[in-house]
Amino acid sequence: MNDLIGKALGKAAGKAAAFQVGKDGVLKGLPTLAAFLTFGGDGKGKARLTATLNVSFGADGFTLCLKDRETGQITFCQGDTLQGALEGLESRLAEGEAVWRADRFAKERKRS
Repeated sequence: MNDLIGKALGKAAGKAAAFQVGKDGVLKGLPTLAAFLTFGGDGKGKARLTATLNVSFGADGFTLCLKDRETGQITFCQGDTLQGALEGLESRLAEGEAVWRADRFAKERKRS
């Protein structure tokens, strides 16, 4: 997974740095997460499904679920604020400390 993130950062650095969601730039300052969500290649010229990020809020604060649709893996991160949760996820991805597990609801991707 870290190799893929490294390739994504190398190939999509400009795109990730410029990527913003809305006027407030939610992903500004989160280059690893931005690259992971927007990079659509595997570094070898093959198309790759991009990831999705789900946000939920409850009594314990914000919970993020990052889903790698290509591999069918998910990882979670919690924070008291949305920004704190995003920064925590960025840190885990950048340092290779995200704990990935199989998404039991993922559909198998058919390869052509």
